[in-house]
Amino acid sequence: MNNKALTVSLSANAAFSGVTGIVSAALAGRLAESLGPPAWAIRALGVGLVIFAAIVARESRAPSRARTWQIIAADIAWVAIAVGIMATTPSWLTGVGNSVLGAVTVAVAVLATAQWRGLEAAA
Repeated sequence: MNNKALTVSLSANAAFSGVTGIVSAALAGRLAESLGPPAWAIRALGVGLVIFAAIVARESRAPSRARTWQIIAADIAWVAIAVGIMATTPSWLTGVGNSVLGAVTVAVAVLATAQWRGLEAAA
């Protein structure tokens, strides 16, 4: 499947996830102080994001419909879980933490939408 919009959106997702993961893993202690969750949780999330970024980067080189849908599903799951956390346990995060999670969630939703549009254009 060769579609520039899909390739660009997957590459953007990989870059965003990778940078967010590296920063989270490397600065977990500092981030814990300002965001709220314990450092171990932020570090684990960071490592998971780096792994996800590697998978998405690989997919961006030769996208397949099935694997791209799996990435979109993972992005949708992130959005649903993040909204659930902010709606049901807002005190788990600080005010800054809720703001950061909200901003990241909007970015993930935008990336998922771009990937979906790219996938549909490639069909």
